[in-house]
Amino acid sequence: MKKLQGFITIVLAMLITIGFAQSNDWYKLEKKEFGFKIDFPEKPKTKVWKADTSLDFFYETYDFHCFPDKKKSNAYWVEYAEYPDSIANSDNLDKNTLEHFYEQGINSELKRCGECKILSEKTINLKGYTGKEVKIEVLYNSHILTMRLFLIKNNLYRIETSGDPDNPYINRFFDSFDLLYL
Repeated sequence: MKKLQGFITIVLAMLITIGFAQSNDWYKLEKKEFGFKIDFPEKPKTKVWKADTSLDFFYETYDFHCFPDKKKSNAYWVEYAEYPDSIANSDNLDKNTLEHFYEQGINSELKRCGECKILSEKTINLKGYTGKEVKIEVLYNSHILTMRLFLIKNNLYRIETSGDPDNPYINRFFDSFDLLYL
């Protein structure tokens, strides 16, 4: 009996050690200039450009990383856009206007996806700021796109995953997103 208990203790210690080792394998992306940090399965590719929108000029960074698994390809990305205060600032928007702002972002994603349908949509919160989470089924490849949007002051953060709905890394990715200065 003591040998069995000793064996179980050793196996549990090994599993805990392996769990901690695996959790440290992710790449921590910290963008101080944009006020956020997030973990990716590996170092993401980064593209930075100035976008001309119908609203005004704003800066956007796009961080993207593809992480293939054995079933399907999964992708993780985070986007950042800084709007002029006069265009969009969460401190100056009432609840209905903020809701409309998020609907525009969701509708933009639906147009980009082509054939797709919304599976779920809910209001979420990050450090006292209201955001949106939407799950979209992309019909042509059976991927599920999960997107979280947060307008925090005049900064829009858009965090997304796409791929296998059973991907065990999705929650870890979303849960790792944090603001540096709030």
